[in-house]
Amino acid sequence: MQDGAPDDRNVQLLCPILSLRGRVAVSSLCRWPPNARPMRAHILALYADAEATISSFVNSTIVYVIAKQWADLLSIYVFRLHPRPFCTEDPPVCGREAQAWQMYLFASGLLLVLTPLQQAVARHEKRLPSLKKVQSASAQAVGWSLGAASVRLLIVVDNAGASLSACDSCNLLNTVASAAATLVTAAVIVVVEPAVLRLTMAKDGEERTACCSTLLTTPGSCSPQASSTTS
Repeated sequence: MQDGAPDDRNVQLLCPILSLRGRVAVSSLCRWPPNARPMRAHILALYADAEATISSFVNSTIVYVIAKQWADLLSIYVFRLHPRPFCTEDPPVCGREAQAWQMYLFASGLLLVLTPLQQAVARHEKRLPSLKKVQSASAQAVGWSLGAASVRLLIVVDNAGASLSACDSCNLLNTVASAAATLVTAAVIVVVEPAVLRLTMAKDGEERTACCSTLLTTPGSCSPQASSTTS
């Protein structure tokens, strides 16, 4: 290093994964006296570039945690489908694991209850985009409930196979059952999703038609602001 000039060649060799802006920031710290301003600007720029990704990840994590908490709250403490966690008392106090059909019944009831909530949120999500988190959380809560019921069913199948001496752990049977459930779920999605998209597009078309039909009486009613207000 000569007269405080940064050794860009060494910095480039030591930090090959850094961008040009990053190498300039690092080399500014290697001179004397060190200059921290480029590094600070580089860190702020990195944060600005990643802000959308970080925000999306944090929001998804929050929705994931809330969905799991509500699914556990309802299934454990309200309907008592699972034993209370960290409880060391007798089963009458801590609770017992419910049957698989009871868990499936709970998941089906939760789906029926949350479906109107999904529809209500869909009507107002244009004005309040944050309501999309409610849709995601409710859908994940149903998914958690169905998953718990499916795990319980696999345990029943495993125990039945072991009692019949058909297999020791029945891992292969559980794998086949899980794969079959995955295929059935995928088939349901493939069949249902196009119909949902058609209904959504038809509803949007009706709203646009109703909005534009009042154009002569209410100028500007088909503008995005007016559409969001009327919806």
